[in-house]
Amino acid sequence: MLDISCTILAGGGSRRFSGDKTLAKLNNKSLIQSVYDELSKFSDDIAVAAKEPQKYTFLDKARLLQDISETQCALIGIITALTYAKYERVFVISADLPLFPFNAVAMMNLYGEVVIPEINGKLSPLSAIYPKSALALLIKAFNDGRYKLSSALAELPLTILMYSAFQQYDIYFESADINGFLNINSQEDLNRAERMVFKP
Repeated sequence: MLDISCTILAGGGSRRFSGDKTLAKLNNKSLIQSVYDELSKFSDDIAVAAKEPQKYTFLDKARLLQDISETQCALIGIITALTYAKYERVFVISADLPLFPFNAVAMMNLYGEVVIPEINGKLSPLSAIYPKSALALLIKAFNDGRYKLSSALAELPLTILMYSAFQQYDIYFESADINGFLNINSQEDLNRAERMVFKP
């Protein structure tokens, strides 16, 4: 086990998905169950941060955290995660990233400060490690009305890891556009994930 807390962010609105995408099934498991099962392989402190955390009581050992503000944004999810984490470092993962290369978290944890993947030129801050020392600056950004995560991150010391650091851990890698960093935001994305899981 790693000395790291893990929090699944499940507060999104699923606007592009017909229904609650966290409960959509992939390989006979809900997306959030798939993420939880992977996290439980290396952490003894797993939480779910959500507007309605009671929906996830089926995740037996997960701590269910109510988002500390009704303002729906990823920043609030991360602030909630850091506020209630057992360990000093927290791996934050969105519930719609079930194919993420979870074996890479130990590698990510070797780096200091905020550790964020960069995939195809874009940061992936919802599959990243945050230290509790970042909490004050994140809260300040929120209180200042800067709800966009990119604005808050601009004030933090970042370690950015290119996809090449993850490729060896990614069993779904096929190309720069087909890999385990697939966000499942729509039914089309879910269909794509199914093809990746069940590829010949």
